[in-house]
Amino acid sequence: MGIFLTDSMGNPPTSDELSFVGQDLVDNSDEQAGAGTTTQNHNITDAPRSLILAVPSDWLPAASVSTGMATVTVMAANQFTYAGPTSTPVSTGTGKWNYPIQYCFNSVGSSWSTHAANVLSAVYSGKSFQCGGTDEANSVAIAMEGSYGWASVMNLEWGPWKFHMCGTTGTGNNPLAPKLHFSELPPYGNTPVQQRHEGQQYWIVDGPDRIGLEQNVTTGGGTNKYLVRYNGTNWTRVA
Repeated sequence: MGIFLTDSMGNPPTSDELSFVGQDLVDNSDEQAGAGTTTQNHNITDAPRSLILAVPSDWLPAASVSTGMATVTVMAANQFTYAGPTSTPVSTGTGKWNYPIQYCFNSVGSSWSTHAANVLSAVYSGKSFQCGGTDEANSVAIAMEGSYGWASVMNLEWGPWKFHMCGTTGTGNNPLAPKLHFSELPPYGNTPVQQRHEGQQYWIVDGPDRIGLEQNVTTGGGTNKYLVRYNGTNWTRVA
């Protein structure tokens, strides 16, 4: 079948509107393959990539129905394909496509900042929360939910952040407390606020074996989860 999608006004797009696409669904063994054919060049250059397809739900694979997001592969300057539904759709109508948001929160160098009580519920092609990319220091996220996950541009950028009651499906399932490795502890930059200071503490996930409470932790490489605190001279295990 060939079902064409237009923008909300039924018009072809301007070059920056990116919202007119044709939809063909063809048999592909036990799965339908969706093929979008645009009346103008779509200008998608970095495929495979995710797009938001505002189409009837039975044109989408089951995993895309709740978000409308599907991974497309460019076939030509005016055509792309994506994995379709498992059965032939019956719906007809119009719709549109666009690029999804990459991130909801991108810290891009935040220092001495507090972010609290946010539900990051929009649809993203990347992560709900991303930190790092530039030098950061002494920031905290509290009671935040990011269903698309949390990421750091550079591993060393986890250290400048503390996360309390932050998670993916709820504020109680904090995936970030056990994230840090010993090598990612401060110092993590050249500015004074990025140095170690007495009283800092972090959970690490690669603590070496046979380290007792109040003993110094001087390296990683293990598989133990320890809470370590800096006493002004060394990192010591406190839990």
